[in-house]
Amino acid sequence: MSSALPFWFVEVIGDAFYVDDLSYFFPNGTSFAYKDDERTWLRSERFLLEMTAAQVHAEAERTLDDMSAALCVSLGHFVRPKIGTVYLQHTDGHRTGHLVLRAEGMVSRSKVRAALSGAIGPTVPQQFLEVAS
Repeated sequence: MSSALPFWFVEVIGDAFYVDDLSYFFPNGTSFAYKDDERTWLRSERFLLEMTAAQVHAEAERTLDDMSAALCVSLGHFVRPKIGTVYLQHTDGHRTGHLVLRAEGMVSRSKVRAALSGAIGPTVPQQFLEVAS
C-alpha cells in the first residue's frame, strides 16, 4: 500500500477466527481494518503523523477497544485481539517498524483470617451452599 503522504498503521495479532472479523465488519471509515499478505492491519485517522510510535500504539489500543466492544455487543462473543508492531509508511514506500513494549501491572495477593466476634457460625461459602441446595 503506497501513499503520497506518510501514515501510521499497526498489525493486529491474535486468533484468526476473531482477527478476520475486524476486516469484515470494519472495511472502511475513519478507523478500518484490512488484510494484506495474510495479515490484518489497522489504520485510523486517529493515528496522527506527529505522534510517536508509543502514542500510535496507545491510540490503536483505544481504537481496538472501541471496535471490540461494538463486535461483542453485535456478535455476543468476541475475543479482543492485540496490537502488534506499529509501522510508519514513508512517502517512498519503505516501512519503519516499531515494537512497543509495555509492562503490565504486578499482581499481589494476601489473605487474612480473623474471628472478630468469636462466633463460630456458618461461613459465607457454607451459607452459599446451603441456600443453593
